[in-house]
Amino acid sequence: MGKIIKETSKLIFFDIDGTLLTETKDHCVPESTTKALELLRKNGHICIINTGRPYACLDDIIKSIKVDGYVCGCGTYIRLGNNVLLANHLENELCYKIIQELETCKLEWMLEGEKALFYSNKPYKSFIGKEALDLESKIPGNIHCISEKDFHNVGFDKFIMACSPESDFNRFYNAFKNELTFIDRNGFYELVPKEFSKATGMKFLEDYLNISHQNTIAVGDSSNDIPMLKYAETGILMGGANPELQKYATFVTNSITENGIYNAFKKLELI
Repeated sequence: MGKIIKETSKLIFFDIDGTLLTETKDHCVPESTTKALELLRKNGHICIINTGRPYACLDDIIKSIKVDGYVCGCGTYIRLGNNVLLANHLENELCYKIIQELETCKLEWMLEGEKALFYSNKPYKSFIGKEALDLESKIPGNIHCISEKDFHNVGFDKFIMACSPESDFNRFYNAFKNELTFIDRNGFYELVPKEFSKATGMKFLEDYLNISHQNTIAVGDSSNDIPMLKYAETGILMGGANPELQKYATFVTNSITENGIYNAFKKLELI
């Protein structure tokens, strides 16, 4: 990484959507956020994107954000500078079993890996179909439409799924409840191997960089940010997030469009 780590250096983790990147139509990083990140890094702090997205799903806008590293796929992939420190993949047999059950239970899905994403060639009724088309324009070559003949050859690290009236969610849940964490994202589910989360990614880098836990900070706005908000010494919730998440945070800052990131770190006297 090439950065000198001091006793005062903070290890800071940021969610993407609704935290660094606006969820409005323009999908941009506010100027005040860019300035805050620049000042934090200049002051010797380490800034890490911590996201549920797989690395393959990071588009040019996200990669243009100047940070020191990435925790992707809810802790299943960790990158510091140009070095990949961790890349966990589900076993092939489990991948195939999951796809079979998704199909049997009539659940709509997108499979997410380090290098590629996969979606079904069957018609989608949920938002996942639109999401797949959007991603094809943002990350061409990284997302693939597959049919049943491809199922044996698909590898992935985590996935998302959505229910419809004919879905058998309970059957799928009972089949994998001991192997996967089911994260309810209010309209769809994010499925992650049990031993991984945004918090495990934080712990990994905390140990790797030998940074004291009291110097960890996390910033997020959604339900899959709960593990990192709870784990960090200081958890910052973005303004406008679900009020239910406030109990997991140290404090609530302004919304992303109201200079929330900049104001939070000004309050902490880190910039």
